[in-house]
Amino acid sequence: RSDDQFSKTTKALQTNNAVKLLRHMAKGTQLKEMFGNRDALWGYTRQKFQERALLVYTSLSKLQQSDGGVNVLESRKARAWNAIKGIKTICSVGCGPGCDAIGVVALLQTLRKNESEFIDDDENIVEKEQQLLDSVFLFDWAMDQWTTIVSLLKSLIVPSLVKEIHCSSCDITKSIIDDICNTDIKKTINHGDEEDFHPRYDNNDDDEVMRRKSVDLYLLSYILTETRDKWHNFWNELVEKAKPNSLFYIAEPTPWQLHKVMQIEEQRITYCYDGGSAEGNRTATASRLEFIWLDSSMDQTENVQALDGRLGPGVLLARKIE
Repeated sequence: RSDDQFSKTTKALQTNNAVKLLRHMAKGTQLKEMFGNRDALWGYTRQKFQERALLVYTSLSKLQQSDGGVNVLESRKARAWNAIKGIKTICSVGCGPGCDAIGVVALLQTLRKNESEFIDDDENIVEKEQQLLDSVFLFDWAMDQWTTIVSLLKSLIVPSLVKEIHCSSCDITKSIIDDICNTDIKKTINHGDEEDFHPRYDNNDDDEVMRRKSVDLYLLSYILTETRDKWHNFWNELVEKAKPNSLFYIAEPTPWQLHKVMQIEEQRITYCYDGGSAEGNRTATASRLEFIWLDSSMDQTENVQALDGRLGPGVLLARKIE
């Protein structure tokens, strides 16, 4: 066979295997052994990498677009955009081949190009440092299987655009705090401690490089639907442990699970007891998050946003209130 025939045959095989895997993922019936199919992972990457990276890029870019108003949406967009511009460390949960992280890198690269390319240093014009991020943390339930592809990605952007990438496994159906399978992500989000981060897939012995960084942006794409409401505890713990002003980008094929994210926040309550009262007084806690829809419903009314109809995927951004 010619190389062209071999390429077409390989692509067809990859596509067929990827379709089977994606069908299971859409129904939440995926098993870890399914990710052991190398052709399926390469087919998934060919089909989804650019699409998902572009979704992150275009969605977050909407924060920069302002009508100059002073309403709630515009105020939230301004605060989120200021946070975007200060991003140094990101954490992608359910990262797959790393497409969401590349979407962020591309956005920051565009912002860099829109700024002055040079700075004056002692009357000499010198090119700005090109690294866009200090650290990227990639977590996936099947990271053992994704490692080969992620390693290739790492070789393309480290150290030219990203100083370091760390990879490890996590399971969003388990507790961050109590389950051993989430040990590494627990260390990553505990921004107030001095604990070092030692992911299983890194071979860098530099203690300074291995030290856990404070995460500015969390990315969760197409994993809430896949795990069918088993993610609630993980999400609550993630938000609770994240630092103030952290951003959470969440994308799903439909807004179904994104509405659940908002409902969880709305339903958070605490009980305050006043000495002699047996039942106490139930009072609502202050909200931890403010939300912005970054999909086709962005400029619609809350009544419209509460529906599941969207042109394209549902995309929600949350910012942890300071």
